Amino acid sequence: MSDYSFGMAQKVKDAIMVLLRVHVVQSAFWKMVVHLWNLCLNSATIITCTLQTLINSFLLLAFFTDNKLRSNSNLFLLISLTFTDLLYSVTELPYVIYMLCGWAAEGDIYHYNVKTMTYLGSIPMVFMKADIVLTTFIAVSRALALFFPLTYFRSNKKRIFILMLILTTSIAMFDIIVCYSFKKSRESYDCFSFGCCIGKIYRIYRGATNLIFHLFTCFITIAVIICPRKTVKVGDQRAQVRRKTEEANFRELDFIIRFCTSLNILAHSFIFAIAHKDLRKRLTEIFNSKSTTKIIRSSILPTNNSKAHP
Repeated sequence: MSDYSFGMAQKVKDAIMVLLRVHVVQSAFWKMVVHLWNLCLNSATIITCTLQTLINSFLLLAFFTDNKLRSNSNLFLLISLTFTDLLYSVTELPYVIYMLCGWAAEGDIYHYNVKTMTYLGSIPMVFMKADIVLTTFIAVSRALALFFPLTYFRSNKKRIFILMLILTTSIAMFDIIVCYSFKKSRESYDCFSFGCCIGKIYRIYRGATNLIFHLFTCFITIAVIICPRKTVKVGDQRAQVRRKTEEANFRELDFIIRFCTSLNILAHSFIFAIAHKDLRKRLTEIFNSKSTTKIIRSSILPTNNSKAHP
């Protein structure tokens, strides 16, 4: 081999070694970023689930301690959504705590038990699916109440609520069946999330169905907001009064919607609850009272006592 050829081979070797060093440095850097991201994400999820549990507990407290709210059949779906949010946050905590306890530092390999991770991670997914389906049903019920008011208010809401609850439970249970039918049978190397424990078919199914439900809910919500405003005639006096009322309602809900958008990650049922006048009033009474027990006691006692003792 000539000196020129040997020099070129040495240069190529040096270039390859430089590229390998850069690749190793980048791999180590991104691995450090991924490990730190997992730590921050799990810590933030614990805080979020704790706040979500408190928020939904207050909503359930406000509902079950008020006779007027309990007799309102229009709130059944909302309370079911709140209860599902509560179950999701409660069941998510063991999974996140398990992930946080098994966190590996930079350069180490995760050694999670895939079966334990699958069991702990699949339970919150069931309530998440039920949460999405109930949100869609709430949007459908609002659209029916707006476009077909007579049919909606004459219908048996309890029967409709039971039917929607059965459909929600069936869809959620089918989701868990698909999850366990297509889960991975072998241990995953360096697995650090629930996604690497489940099969590709379930990931596609879950993503597609969630996307369909979310898009359907968005389309119905847009129709509820836009369509009634287009049907209003400017020349009609009653229409003008109706438009002013709608604008006042939108101004009243503007701050509520903006405030609750930041809390959507905590509990999107809180958005529906805070927009409901009676439920919002009940929450204000609970937070503004000096003693919550007095409110609970006064709401449980019958109203005849107040008449008998003026």
